[in-house]
Amino acid sequence: MTRASLVLLPALLAFTAWAPAAHGALPVKKKAPAAAEAEKPKTLEELRTMMKTYDFKNERVVFPAYWKTSELTKTLIRSEFHYNWDKPGRECATDSFPWAYAVISNDNTLCWNPDKQLFTQVRYVEIAGSTGVMYRHNPVTSAAEADTESCPGQSYMAVVFRKYGNCYTLKFITREKFVRQFFPDFKLIMDNFQVFQPKKAAEKKGPALRQDGILQ
Repeated sequence: MTRASLVLLPALLAFTAWAPAAHGALPVKKKAPAAAEAEKPKTLEELRTMMKTYDFKNERVVFPAYWKTSELTKTLIRSEFHYNWDKPGRECATDSFPWAYAVISNDNTLCWNPDKQLFTQVRYVEIAGSTGVMYRHNPVTSAAEADTESCPGQSYMAVVFRKYGNCYTLKFITREKFVRQFFPDFKLIMDNFQVFQPKKAAEKKGPALRQDGILQ
């Protein structure tokens, strides 16, 4: 290729890209770069900026948009939020892929009381305008000690607090090696959890009187 050809090559390429649109043909080519950009996989940090909200009767739960959830109900009783928790082949904490699981429940007036032989109090945390207690499950060293929510290599944290007469429990479970990876997600859920004061039922009043004194 001659030097003159090299000089003309950029102009030729520019004209080739412009020509179809100038003649009204293939207009979709204008959108191709944007479409390709939209198809690019998002990083974990980008995904963490995308959130979803579940509004219950008296509570609001904000969680990472890339997590899956149980069905939204009118009243919060027990809702599950997870990432890769239901992946086929999961065997407790022996999985090599990252996974996380959270449960938020309204225990009404009965607070969950963790077994002191299994859980250790870690610290107090501010959540939904109240002070809660964070517990951590003691390490499980053998399969014989395992149960449905804890097993060797697994991290299990729980926060308990009371608000407006109800007692709430938030449980966060993942593999120990993934705690640092998922703690920002756990913190997002804790920081954005809201509880609203229940609306009092309207007081029953007697029948109203019209101006002429007749009962309505």
